[in-house]
Order: sequence, then structure tokens, then C-alpha cells
Amino acid sequence: SPLSLLPLSLFAATLLLAACTSDEPATAPGAAFYAELTFEVDLPPDDPHAAPGTDRLTTLVRWWYAPDPDRWRWEIETTGTILEDGIALTVFDGDETWTYDDASNAYQRAVYPTFPEGMIPSPSFSARLGPANLDSVEEFMQQLRDSSAVADVRLAGESTALNRRTQIVEIRPAWSSGSSATAIAPGSGQDVRPATQDTLTSGGVVRISIDPDRMFIMRSAVDGEGGGQSYVAEVTTLDYDAAIDPALFTFDPPPGAREVETTEGQVCSSGSSGSASSDSLGVTSAPRQSGFLSPAYIPAGYGSSSGSSHSGFGCEIPAVSTTFRSTDGSYLILNQRVRPLPAATAAWPPVDGTTLDDAHSQSEDGITRLIWRQDTIVALLESNALPLEELLRIAESTQLAP
Repeated sequence: SPLSLLPLSLFAATLLLAACTSDEPATAPGAAFYAELTFEVDLPPDDPHAAPGTDRLTTLVRWWYAPDPDRWRWEIETTGTILEDGIALTVFDGDETWTYDDASNAYQRAVYPTFPEGMIPSPSFSARLGPANLDSVEEFMQQLRDSSAVADVRLAGESTALNRRTQIVEIRPAWSSGSSATAIAPGSGQDVRPATQDTLTSGGVVRISIDPDRMFIMRSAVDGEGGGQSYVAEVTTLDYDAAIDPALFTFDPPPGAREVETTEGQVCSSGSSGSASSDSLGVTSAPRQSGFLSPAYIPAGYGSSSGSSHSGFGCEIPAVSTTFRSTDGSYLILNQRVRPLPAATAAWPPVDGTTLDDAHSQSEDGITRLIWRQDTIVALLESNALPLEELLRIAESTQLAP
């Protein structure tokens, strides 16, 4: 699903745009700045994870940076989902990094890794935006050419971004696939990953627009035609030499926030949380994830199931998802997240006559949703075929797995 935060895939048909320059003088790299970045992914019409009436996942990043010593603040706000909407905060105060998730009201601190002098880390997304940490566009292109994964790197004209001249670098292919799909385009602060030798197909174009004076990547446009996902990421605000309040580079835990200890060398993983099983009568039982809800009742015909989870602070699991499908193409999805009830769903009509806490329902475009809270967990059931009465029966059968 695109909601797993801008998957690595890439970009669009060749367009040579007229050059246009800016009268604003260039600012030397390393100057303080405030920037806003937007990442937009078009969602399929039937994406079951999208918020009602939403056809696009949008992430807004507010970014403050100050040198001497290097300090930064990233506020990453996601909209277009239901349970994952919210703000993730990262603050580097010059010594320690503080990361805070407002959905779970939890934070973690750690010592940030040492970077080469003059390198400015960017928020970690599939699309690359911000300081290129190189001296020229030619050096940027050569870095890409040095990777065996990139077959073709070329200049493709000029454009403007925020009234500044940019040069457009095109990269082909954007994606390749063989025995398994292989992402090629570099993410922020990432090296280009080599393609597998048994690649059979490839395609798509990556178009990156760079301000050559500041060596600031202003836009990444992706056309994954033929096998990849398309999206656009761009800098929408950039204020060099901004007057930045030093207090922005400190972190004060909000009331009630919980600190999660950092374990040195700990490696966290995300992935499958199990599959459903059926007994001799064909009754499906859902996969179980400790600390999350598991339904005792699943309607007949929904025998195929898969589960997934992702790691949060300290390898804690803040969210799980379980999908049940029937042979006629209908689905039933149970998403769960450690968080308060999302403000947007509080406006859904309340459900009366149920044992569930804070239950609300919503139906739109053939999809029925039921959301409720149990302790610190918010659960969301949705289906493109089952009525609210069936969703209530499933929800009321759930119990926390030990």
C-alpha cells in the first residue's frame, strides 16, 4: 500500500523546460534555513487504507536547520490515512536526537551518528530533497553513474522552483524487477542500490530538479510507468538565513509522554505477523499479535488472511494490520494502532447499543468502516461487502491477545 510511506519507485516522460533565472543571490551551503517539503502519492480508488473521500496521501515536512553547531528540527505531518495521521517530530540539539510520535505520545533519545563535515542530513524518505551535499550538478550525476544500477543519467533542460533556476537530471530506469522487485533511486542520505543480476524488466524515469547555485534538490518527480509507483516530492517553501528561535532545537516532553529506552545495537524488523488458519469445519481464526485485539468470529467465506506489523521506538510494535479476503474479491481489514481516537473519526456517527467504547461508523463509496477504542488501542474494521451489523459482531468478539 502507498501508506507505508512513499515506497521507492520512480519518474516521468522527458520534458525540456525553458530556462529562467532568479535575481536573488545564491547563498553559500551551510547557512541556516527554514523549508517546507511536500510528498504526494496518488492512491488507487479502492485503497482500503485511505481515509474516506481521499485519493491522495500527503506528507508535509517542516524543517529548521542552523549551523555552528549543526542543529535541526523535522516536523513530519501525514494526512490521508486514518490511524496513521499525525505528526512525528525529530529534534537534534547538537548532542542528542529526540524523536517523538504524537499518536502514541512516546519519545526516544539517542546519540546521532557522526557525519562528514559539511553534510546536512535530510528527513528519510524515498524521494531525495534538500541539500545534495555535493559541490556541483556534474558531481551529483557522476555519483549516480558510478552505480551499476543506473543505466542512463543525463541533463534534461532547466526549470524554476520558488523563482530559482534549477537543472533537471533524468535517471533511467526508475525501477527494475526480476525474481524480486529492486528499488534503484536513492532515498535521502542513501546510496543507490544495485540491481539484481536476474532482472528481466525495467522502466520509468526519475526527474530531479537541483538549484545549481545552492546545490539544493528542489523537486523529485516520479513516473513509474509500467511497473512502479508515481509520486511527486517538492520544496514548497525555502527561507535562507531565516531568523530561527534556538528553542526550536530543544525538546520538552509533552504532559504524560512516555520515554522508550534506546538499546544499543538493537535491530528491529517489520513484516508478517502470521496467517489465518481454518479448522476442520472451515472456520477461520485470525493471526494473533500479543497486546492487540484478535477476533473470535470471522464470517464464512473469509478464509484467506495475512497479517503485518511495523516496529516503533525500542522495537515496540505500535500498529498491526490483518486482511481477510474471499474468493469473490471482497475483503475485511482490521487495522490497529496504539493512539487516541483520531479527531477526524470523532465526527462519524456514534454507534449505539454496543459494548464497544467510543464506537463510530461511516459508509462511503461502498466501504463500511467501524472504529472503536479499547484501552490504549484504536481499532478500525472495514469491508467492501459486509454490513455494519457484521462488523459489530466481529468487533464485539475481539479480545486482547496475551
